[in-house]
Amino acid sequence: MSLKNFIDLHIHTSPDIRPRKLDDLEQAALAEKAGARAIVFKNHFSPTAARAKIAQKLHPDVQILGGVVLNEAVGGLNPTAVKHTLGIGGKMVWLPTLDAANHRSLCREAGGIRILDSNANLKDEVLEILHLVNDAKATLCTGHISKEEIFLLAAAAAEKKFPRLIINHPEHKVTNLSIQNQRELLALHEVYFERCHSQPADNGSYRDNFERNWKSIQEVGYESTIIASDFGQIENDRWDTGMMEYMQFLRERISNPAILKTITHDNAAMLLGLPESNVATI
Repeated sequence: MSLKNFIDLHIHTSPDIRPRKLDDLEQAALAEKAGARAIVFKNHFSPTAARAKIAQKLHPDVQILGGVVLNEAVGGLNPTAVKHTLGIGGKMVWLPTLDAANHRSLCREAGGIRILDSNANLKDEVLEILHLVNDAKATLCTGHISKEEIFLLAAAAAEKKFPRLIINHPEHKVTNLSIQNQRELLALHEVYFERCHSQPADNGSYRDNFERNWKSIQEVGYESTIIASDFGQIENDRWDTGMMEYMQFLRERISNPAILKTITHDNAAMLLGLPESNVATI
């Protein structure tokens, strides 16, 4: 069991305003040593594409990429921030996370960013961001927006034939998409569901997360599945230790190597625009 050729689209590293388990270079070194094909740095408040380029120079044997989260620190739904991030090689654009109105509501806080206008239509700047991401062949992620917003975004993506849309951690309480919700989204558009190691677990164990993820994979389908970590929290295991446990769990339940490769590599590689690989994973 290994992390050979694995692609992780969701890792939190320092520097950050919140303590993190590893910094950019420590995470890059772990991924390179593990034989991972690619990792993506995520930060709720600061773009990571430039940081990824620096780490890449020191760790050339793993692809290291970044992007931008459209929280208040970068101006919220800011097409200019997206344009510049994509211009320096960013591959992922996340809609608001901690500053999303949906997230704040869950925390019993007022305000926050919605991607819809007063008429419940996607805001003009969201449509512009969708256009920019599509032109750059990058990937748009739903972050922590509400179920209503996710459905309207998926419908717009389908209309515009936008092929790279990730629904972040649908099992997380902030997203909380049922199996039926996920099936309905797939009927709207060919979206991808990110099944993360860390949702968080709250009062349960990460093994509970694994079981819920596995049920989702079985009932929604592996074709739309991406395995990711959402790691970086200081209370969690180190990235390599935690992901090895997750991979072991999946390997015990999935005997078909092609399916394992699809959910741990192929779908993520397509979303990042990486060339196809015949190398087996895990």
